[in-house]
Amino acid sequence: MSEEKHKALRFEALMTGFSSRADHSLSFRGVTPELSTVEKVALMGLQNVLCEMLMFPKDEKDVDVLKIEKEVVHKSPSQRLRSVIFLLWKQTKEELPFEVYYATTMEKIIDHLKSKLPHEVF
Repeated sequence: MSEEKHKALRFEALMTGFSSRADHSLSFRGVTPELSTVEKVALMGLQNVLCEMLMFPKDEKDVDVLKIEKEVVHKSPSQRLRSVIFLLWKQTKEELPFEVYYATTMEKIIDHLKSKLPHEVF
C-alpha cells in the first residue's frame, strides 16, 4: 500500500485557546471555516506531522514577522514514560537513586503488562 503525499493547506482560522505545557511550549486550538470532506481529510492527515506555520492577523497585512528558530521537541513514548517516572520519583521524595527507582518501576509496569498476556506465551 503506497503512502499518499500530504497536501499543503491555506485557510482562515480563529485561534480559540492556548495551554502552556511543562516544557514551556504552547498547545493551541483553533476553528476552521466549514470544510468539504476532501479538505477535512487533508487537514486531518497532518495530525502528528511536523508542519511549518505562518500565522498573521487577516485584517493586518503590513505586520512584522517574528521568526522562531527553535525546533519542536518530540519525545518518543519511552522518553515520555521515563519523564513521568522521574516526576513521580521527585514527588514521592524517594531516597533511592533515580536509576534504581526507574528500573524498579519499569519492572512493575512490565510485570503488570505480562500478567495481561495468556500464560501460554511464556
